[in-house]
Amino acid sequence: MRVGTKSILFGVHNMFLHPLSVAISWWRLYGFPRDPRLWCAFAVHDLGYFAKNSMEGPEGETHVELGARIMGICFGTKWGNFCRRHSRYYARTHGLRISRLCVADKLAFALTPAWLYLPMARASGELWEYVERSKDRQAGSEYFTSEEWSQINSGDPRAWLKGVQSYTHRWVLKHRDIDDDFLVLRPRCQTALVDPIPCETRRLSPAKPMTTVYHLRRLGPSITQILRDGFDPLPFRPELTGLGASHFEWGYGGSGPEVTAICLLRDFFEDDSLAASLCDAFKEGVIAKLPRCTTWLTAAEIMEGLEGLPRQANTWSVATGSQEALRNTNRMQ
Repeated sequence: MRVGTKSILFGVHNMFLHPLSVAISWWRLYGFPRDPRLWCAFAVHDLGYFAKNSMEGPEGETHVELGARIMGICFGTKWGNFCRRHSRYYARTHGLRISRLCVADKLAFALTPAWLYLPMARASGELWEYVERSKDRQAGSEYFTSEEWSQINSGDPRAWLKGVQSYTHRWVLKHRDIDDDFLVLRPRCQTALVDPIPCETRRLSPAKPMTTVYHLRRLGPSITQILRDGFDPLPFRPELTGLGASHFEWGYGGSGPEVTAICLLRDFFEDDSLAASLCDAFKEGVIAKLPRCTTWLTAAEIMEGLEGLPRQANTWSVATGSQEALRNTNRMQ
């Protein structure tokens, strides 16, 4: 039995587990997949591995064609191309833009626990092919962190998986907002608990692009890190708040989350006074409501969170540049 067939039957592309994993990943990224055509794409996108002699070689990369033909016949050319573009390598070599199915597919890999992934990959015989090809094929034109590079070259499958999943997770965060013109979808917002209130956020001018993603990572007990776009670490600067925090924190109120709030705002707006004036409300309204695990915060979510900050706060009036609004508030008091 060829490795591609084994992968579909009981390997990492299992015809039952993998589509479900991709659906869950799509849900986390873009909301619940209500369109039945999406479920069809989840089910058929990797069926082309059947009877393939390799997973990562030139033959394996053509696996996208079968699912694309099925989707094209059933739902039209656009859906066929949507399925075809789920492979990063295939899209790159054919001058195509990746689809959101690609992003969900990669997140599914990044979230698969080692106790499930490694036995399946060993059973199908695909594990060592992935290990050998991961350095040039997974990274593409981007790069691994030093920790990931060490894990990938360790020779230990569990460490290798951890390194590749870490890289893939950062890649997903950077590309999650890729557009598919025919899909009207809105990414899930982690700050949706903040009830937006109409205010003057249009006066805020971020210094960073609206595609920016901040990845808040937990590396161990009291060891955290914030990466901009998955690559550039933010400096930890507790002196901006005058507090004695030892590391970035989030998911509750306190000194650590306050340092996180001001460092994020300072990096996003590149304005110390603006970051200081927004810090307290941003900490309580956004940072404290994030999940305490490794998570992320996009530029759009930061702006939406700022829109939901209490309008009556004087610091918010100053932050938006609305000096007239502040003067009117003071007259009423």
